[in-house]
Amino acid sequence: MGTFVIRGVVTAFLFYFACCSAHAGSFYPDEDNEAGTRGYYWYEKLKEKEEPDKQPPAAAPEKKPTEPKKYEWESRKELKYDDFTPQQIWDMPPKEMGDLLDAFKDQSVRTLKESHVHDFYRMLRTSINKAAGWTNVQQMVVNKYPDVSMEHDASINPPGQDAIKEMKLAEVSQKIATSRNEYGLVYFYRPNCPYCAAEEKVLRLFQESRHVEIKGVNIAERPDLAAQFNITITPTLLLVQKGNEGYQPISYGVISLEELDYRVFSTIRLMEGQIAPEQYGMREYERGGAYDPLAPLNKNQSASPRR
Repeated sequence: MGTFVIRGVVTAFLFYFACCSAHAGSFYPDEDNEAGTRGYYWYEKLKEKEEPDKQPPAAAPEKKPTEPKKYEWESRKELKYDDFTPQQIWDMPPKEMGDLLDAFKDQSVRTLKESHVHDFYRMLRTSINKAAGWTNVQQMVVNKYPDVSMEHDASINPPGQDAIKEMKLAEVSQKIATSRNEYGLVYFYRPNCPYCAAEEKVLRLFQESRHVEIKGVNIAERPDLAAQFNITITPTLLLVQKGNEGYQPISYGVISLEELDYRVFSTIRLMEGQIAPEQYGMREYERGGAYDPLAPLNKNQSASPRR
């Protein structure tokens, strides 16, 4: 009886042990070996599961750095005229003074406060005082230093203007008179052109007063000449030098007698090399003065007698 009991206990124990061995893998999973060949080494650290790749978080937009204040007073919550001394405003660079004036104006428009509008006008008055001071010093300098004065180049009083007009007319008349046998005008026109009819009246007066030879070309009859000189607009005037292939267009369309005088005079001087293109509108008596564009580059050139 005792032997039977012992055998039963042993059998039951073996059966239980077998069951535990069969199911050990479910209690102690081994991801490296699904068949459970590692047995009961459950105390080893299990391999961590790899997580799927994650996108890195989007970078936060960079904040633009705040522009530094150009002036100390820009940081003030409220601008008050009395916070500045008169000398402080007077000594400001022009750019800063202008910006401060604009700041007072913007503040007054934004708030509509009486005190702010008053401060704006006080600032405006100071700016006007500074501008008036500069104007007075400028006038004194012009009167004192002849090298910066333009009174001898462009008089603003009636007697001076009359004298300048006489000088211009005399110079133009003399130049055209001495060159009329060497130069002539070629006048391109077409039939039934109203602008050509108007220009012909001016050309008759010019020929009578200046005695310059003028040759007319009807481009409807001479398209070859129109193509040679690239004439596409009528009336067109060319100044030509006799015995020379060189020519210079002086007008496209209708121009007045006074303007025709001026252009013939200036173009003759240009073609003869007396002036550069930059000096096209300059008179000889203006050479070396305020109306000579090349005067700063030719300080050593001899100027014509000044009046």
